[in-house]
Amino acid sequence: NVAGQAIQTEELRLLDQFVLGPEPFGPLEFDIWFRQVGVATLGGWRWVFWGEDANNLYQIENDLAANTLELLVLNAGAPTVITLIDTAIADELLHQLIIRFDGAGEWSGELDGAPFGPNNDASLFQNNVMLFDNNMDAALYVRQINIMGM
Repeated sequence: NVAGQAIQTEELRLLDQFVLGPEPFGPLEFDIWFRQVGVATLGGWRWVFWGEDANNLYQIENDLAANTLELLVLNAGAPTVITLIDTAIADELLHQLIIRFDGAGEWSGELDGAPFGPNNDASLFQNNVMLFDNNMDAALYVRQINIMGM
């Protein structure tokens, strides 16, 4: 991704942990730059966005075994898994992932400018947002976090 490569490293911030909350929040957008360096080094990290309402816990995470990015709806019944990206990316380039939540139960996203993720009701995130990287070798970068409608 040429645009990703053009981003200056010093503009990026390796994020160990970011916590927002506990108040409910409105629409928000994550502008995330990430670099995957192969399955061998991918196995030590994950990032998670999570929130909950009265009935469901929602979580977005990297499935280390399947090498996919998934939205998990952990409800009272059987968990629902929605695959966002099949991350068969091991090119060591920076990739841009944008995830938007409208604050009314729908989400959308872009990966390197291409849309992904159908609108659905599995994204009413309310209490907290957490991003963490438990392996600094895996290069997860966050360039910008836009919080709107707080």
